[in-house]
Amino acid sequence: DFNSDLGYQYATMMSQFDIFRADALFENAVNNSIFRPMFRNDDMITTHLPKSLLIAYDNCWLSDEELEIATRCTNSMLKLAKQTLDSGGYETHFKYVVEKCCPYLKDILDDLCSVDSENPDQLIGWESGDGTVIVKDLTLDNLSQYCNCQVNGINYSSRTVWEDLIKFEYSQNKQLSLLYETLENNYYPHNRFSKVNKCFPIITAILLSNMQTRAQAVDFIMKHAGRMGLVNIIEAFAFIGEDTLGKQCFYRLLKMCEAMIYPSSKYREEATFVNQNSRLIFKVCNSNPKDWNTDDENCIMTYMPDHKVTIKWDSYEEHEPFHEEWATNHPDRGARSVNYYLFYGETLIKKFELVYVDGYRALLPMPNYETKHISRTDYQFSCLVNSSIKILNEYIARSKLVVD
Repeated sequence: DFNSDLGYQYATMMSQFDIFRADALFENAVNNSIFRPMFRNDDMITTHLPKSLLIAYDNCWLSDEELEIATRCTNSMLKLAKQTLDSGGYETHFKYVVEKCCPYLKDILDDLCSVDSENPDQLIGWESGDGTVIVKDLTLDNLSQYCNCQVNGINYSSRTVWEDLIKFEYSQNKQLSLLYETLENNYYPHNRFSKVNKCFPIITAILLSNMQTRAQAVDFIMKHAGRMGLVNIIEAFAFIGEDTLGKQCFYRLLKMCEAMIYPSSKYREEATFVNQNSRLIFKVCNSNPKDWNTDDENCIMTYMPDHKVTIKWDSYEEHEPFHEEWATNHPDRGARSVNYYLFYGETLIKKFELVYVDGYRALLPMPNYETKHISRTDYQFSCLVNSSIKILNEYIARSKLVVD
């Protein structure tokens, strides 16, 4: 941006007199361009990060644990952005991603219950969109019109169209001068200014997938990185199936967003704490009951691989009567709620609500009040604390509940 350009110019002038001072100025200019604080209407976290998370999910770049941690990390950043940015409260894209990728994260979806769900701008498909994919009468004179998406009736979201355009110019000029000039004139890699901007990921993907054009493309990408560079390259890698590189770039984007949104070490520590909690919850809910030492008399379970991890629950006297229809619609209509508490040392990590139904014959996880759906995390936890998963599943079906 303008301030960064001034910083680069100042650093260049200072290099004639004091190289160490010039290096410091250059570093400040780079940080201003890439890692500067979020501006008022910044949509990196509200739109581009959720979109990239959706791409990572669709391409199976992340394990279930990694997906949950990345989702909770994004949620933490959005909460802070909501307090500090004009557009920070825009959570519709994130809600769509959570509903599709992690519908079992009941706590996040409950917080977003009043938010509408909207699909972030999707990747253009290799052959999606309207119009012909056949480029006719292509010449050096009209190539610029094609590259700027100015010829009507052409499906510019098509891989075939851009492959033909790139192939034709490469046969005439191996430097692809016109194509790269077009990208620069349209503010590559930003995606908002013209029809061409929407095509940046597919153009990038084609250039990177061809060994004849790859090296020059990499040089161009590195010179035009900026804040949108990672977003563009993530989409490009998704197109060409570069899963390992795509995953690496996604995590770099996540770290870049953290660097922009968290203003102090205090917030970074809180974000780390959230991630650690997510990992612990995932580990516990996917653990084997044989890994736990259960003391029913004192209402406590201890995780044998790490004795700091414990689960405590309400004593019989603390059970509360429960009256929702799904819980009382059994031969014995008595139902009582009980709370389970996951601790690490003395720190409470998460509370789980469960309900005894049919006169203590089964212990069921608490479903969503409106949908009667049980989150996957709550179901997995209930499997851990139930003596019989078969009975658990039978009563879930009898209660007409659904596990996400």
